[in-house]
Amino acid sequence: MGKLKYIKLILFLMSPLWMIGQTQIVDEVVAVVGEKIITRSELEFEITQAESQFGLFSVEDKCEMLENMMIQKLMLNQAEVDSVIVSDEEVEAELDKKIRYFASQVGGTDKLETYLGKSIIEYKNEIRPKIKDQKIIKALEGELFGNITVSHREVKNYFDSIPSDSLPRIEAEYEVAQLVLEPVYTEASLNYAYNKAKGLRDRILKGDSFDFVARIYSDDPGSAREGGLLPEFGRGDMVPEFEIAAFKLKPGEISPVFKSQYGYHFIQLMKRLGERVVARHILVKPMLTNEDQRNLIAKLDTIKKELESGKLTFCQAVTKYSNVDEYKINCGSFTDQYTGLSKVTLGALEQQTAKVISEMEAGEYSAPGAFYMQNGTVAARIVYLKSETKAHTANMKQDYPRIMLAAKEAKKQEEIDKWVEKTQQTTYTFINSSYLKCILEGWDNTSN
Repeated sequence: MGKLKYIKLILFLMSPLWMIGQTQIVDEVVAVVGEKIITRSELEFEITQAESQFGLFSVEDKCEMLENMMIQKLMLNQAEVDSVIVSDEEVEAELDKKIRYFASQVGGTDKLETYLGKSIIEYKNEIRPKIKDQKIIKALEGELFGNITVSHREVKNYFDSIPSDSLPRIEAEYEVAQLVLEPVYTEASLNYAYNKAKGLRDRILKGDSFDFVARIYSDDPGSAREGGLLPEFGRGDMVPEFEIAAFKLKPGEISPVFKSQYGYHFIQLMKRLGERVVARHILVKPMLTNEDQRNLIAKLDTIKKELESGKLTFCQAVTKYSNVDEYKINCGSFTDQYTGLSKVTLGALEQQTAKVISEMEAGEYSAPGAFYMQNGTVAARIVYLKSETKAHTANMKQDYPRIMLAAKEAKKQEEIDKWVEKTQQTTYTFINSSYLKCILEGWDNTSN
């Protein structure tokens, strides 16, 4: 395995695979950087997760992992010294962004919960501290290295420095966009869902078990198997309607039926812990009738004819017709999760979209089809394949934006290395060599 650079480690920690299968390890302090510590369990957990992707680590690899973690702690320590902070809102927005991305990869939040073996709220609670650290590090990097730019000459020099036999193979890439229409449910569908939810609430008020009714009837599979019970949550963790209803209740009380983007709910508050609560709920989703489906497909058929006739560009159509704000960003275009580039590989797309575009030619619009949105709701969409770039060896003509990003990251890494070397000299560090005998250049105060 090649050397794990600091930036690559950060990207790895953004993977949904980390935090899964965590085991309890007897702890000891392995390293100290300023006022930040690295415990044995923390290091061994990161090593275990990395080994699951890259294979077994040598002692040298483990020492390099430790050094990368020490660089992170050095940056977090400096962020405190410099009073660099991120708001809870920023952290929650990043969490939501990652959950949406992970859900899109597996086909919705319900499937993501099955994949994780836990609810979305539980998973968010687990990864929130790591996400906050990542945001703080990113904010510090912005302050220290945010003005780094690369000239065309620097990009060319970077590319020319790569041996021709080491140039990366670029997978086939696609420019893809989608126009998503969420169904507008008929009054009859909404009334049916509301009355069903109200009927279930009435049964519970008359003595039926909340646990039993939730397991049988709730349309939220993650909490249904737990009798409707949700993990502890605080303000900002849930959609506004849910939060408002929950924080109005006293322990044991059951809310009236209310509507959210997911359907109709009612909640029972179990206990309140300051600004956090434990509650259980039952969800009833409106049913999409055959008439609703026909109306949705007919509307998309009309839109497709306008696109094919040239009356509208795809961006204009998305702006005019899409009724789901999160799918209107960038005219419905997909972007790479990490680079922000408009060209994406099949592997970066969720399975539904990858299958659709694999059967299309550049410039084509797909037939209207069903689409599972990230919240698990069924919608419909048209997919537009704007362009396709065949697999090839990296070159300046086809891959300039990607090469420019790589050149910028390389230049940024050089500046990070200089900053680390300078900051090490004024920051207390300690390494417990009795656990892992690492000789790390530049890190003083090492225990023998």
